[in-house]
Amino acid sequence: MKRLIHIIIIVVSLSVTDCGGANNSSSSLPEHFIPDGTPWVRTIPEPLRTFYVSPSGTGGSGTEQTPMSLESAIDISKPGDLFLLSAGEYTGVFKLKKSGTEDAPVVFGAYRGEHVKIRGGFEISGDYTYIRGMEFTDPGDTSEQGTLSITAKGVMIINNVIHAEGYGTSLSSWNKADQIIYGNIIYSGHHNIYTQNSAANGYRYFVNNISMDAKTDINGKNGPFEFHAYAEGGDVSSFYIRNNIFANFAQNGGRLLIGGKNSTPNDLHVLINNYFYNTSLAMGYRRPVQAYISGNYLADSNLSYEYFWGEGEKKFPEPPVIVVTDNSIIMKDNNRHQVHVRTSAYAVDGNRKDGIPGIRSEDIWDRNVYSPGFLGWIHAAGLDNKYTADLDSWRRETGSRGNAFDLNGKEIPYPDKTVVAVIPNEYEKGRAHLAVFNYGNEDPVKADLSGVLSMGRSFRIMNAKDAFGEPVASGDYSGGAVSIPVNKAFFSAFLVLSGE
Repeated sequence: MKRLIHIIIIVVSLSVTDCGGANNSSSSLPEHFIPDGTPWVRTIPEPLRTFYVSPSGTGGSGTEQTPMSLESAIDISKPGDLFLLSAGEYTGVFKLKKSGTEDAPVVFGAYRGEHVKIRGGFEISGDYTYIRGMEFTDPGDTSEQGTLSITAKGVMIINNVIHAEGYGTSLSSWNKADQIIYGNIIYSGHHNIYTQNSAANGYRYFVNNISMDAKTDINGKNGPFEFHAYAEGGDVSSFYIRNNIFANFAQNGGRLLIGGKNSTPNDLHVLINNYFYNTSLAMGYRRPVQAYISGNYLADSNLSYEYFWGEGEKKFPEPPVIVVTDNSIIMKDNNRHQVHVRTSAYAVDGNRKDGIPGIRSEDIWDRNVYSPGFLGWIHAAGLDNKYTADLDSWRRETGSRGNAFDLNGKEIPYPDKTVVAVIPNEYEKGRAHLAVFNYGNEDPVKADLSGVLSMGRSFRIMNAKDAFGEPVASGDYSGGAVSIPVNKAFFSAFLVLSGE
């Protein structure tokens, strides 16, 4: 099977207040591994049968008047079934083993947007199972695989709230094809998202999610991981990560880390238009990594590409081009490094060489934007670790190692205007995620929701970690910007919901 085809670059513009950041231009980039259109958006087929489920349900018929239990629903499920869960708490680790099909999935969702809470978790091993609009929590770490775990193909996880609260994994997504993780709010796990994937599966889509406040392990050492793609001898390939928010208040810095001790190429990763706060974008751990990284916004977060695939690779010939363009890296502490780069490749003897290979001439690292006091670090071409204190020395040092970076990059003044990213939901009209970077020290902040809300419709804005609680702002939408109280916090994340 061919690994993936070359197709064109698509860049989606989000509603972001300008602060001199990335221009998201793709005009000069080579053809690359970017999917055409929005393959993560699918029409959910009309159900063949519909059943109603309640925490106190006993009715075998599963009608609205006599709902069934969740255990019964799982037991009778067949392709094309829709199970609507009414409000309340369902306790247990529920094992969803029965499969749907691509044309007739098995769907579990909240009835009319009610607050459905699963305390324990779902373990999904049935193919083409769709989970939508529910809350999952596991404070006692009762589920070994994660609060919501996926070990089947064709699974979609849409617009849920998932939080481990213990020291386990909030969401795990293992090595099966055709999985979509979309529009979820995920927090308070050691791994918020833990995942593996093979190139033969095609892309694994993580789009429009919020992942925040992951924790270190129980010993306070390893992590925290807002997103972790890792394998011990397995596969780490083909992750498509777009329009997500990654943030951490709970610990001193989270991480999005793609890297592991994989036995196949660590490549074909795409990260586009994501937002980071106090969370590093880290590429590589014990293996060289190939990725396309463009249009991301990193506030108080660095870009660490310490296993940048270098020249002379012998084990995995001809890795695809690496692209790092049009990203904004804004640090308020100008003593912190904004970028780290160390090359890595496998030599003729089969051993990995770190910091020895030169930078390949075909790779592209350009048009990135940095806050004042640029600090970089480079280890390549066998030259000693080198700290660069300005963009000119960064260009010079990378050029001496094979490829001058950021010839069109620039420093901008530290922002003084608040940045608000509005990320509309493609599965639910009137729903969106917001990321607020409060450079202007405002309270309240203004968010233009004209691209999300309809005139005259009621709305409510929720703290991301309190999606079923009391709104921080609500009303009937009259157009333009909406005021959102933030208590002068520098960073905030919100969920926007529209009423009937």
